[in-house]
Amino acid sequence: MSNNKIKFSFIGKYFFSIIRILIGLLFLYSSISKFLNIVCFRYSIMSLKMFSFELTMFITYAIPWIELILGLFLIFGLFTRFAAIHAGGLMIIFAFVTYYAMWMNISGDCNCPSFFVSMSYGIWHIVLLIFLFISNMLLAINRNYIWALDNIIRDRKK
Repeated sequence: MSNNKIKFSFIGKYFFSIIRILIGLLFLYSSISKFLNIVCFRYSIMSLKMFSFELTMFITYAIPWIELILGLFLIFGLFTRFAAIHAGGLMIIFAFVTYYAMWMNISGDCNCPSFFVSMSYGIWHIVLLIFLFISNMLLAINRNYIWALDNIIRDRKK
């Protein structure tokens, strides 16, 4: 094995592990912010006028739990491929909803986690969601992580 391949493999392990943990923390933060402000989250879904009241209520409570579970899986590196694929799927759904809101000229806050400014429906929001989708798909493809419980499980099976 060449020296460059070893160096890339070493850097790749750290790079993808850090990306996995950061995306997991983003999902964890997103779920907690939705739990803490569930009424605003429900209002933002209702303002889209895409779903029935019953489905809106289901989505209001399901999305934060899904984000919490996927975030914890990514942070701890447990079922990483499953979590990354499903997190990527959520990004596609969120991008579609954002595009729909832009198309229907719905203004307002999307209730996404934002650290400094309010995230509203817009093209930069879609770009961010596509970036997160691609990052999750790269996590799903790569299986070479450090700091992951998947490694312990894989080693025990051998």
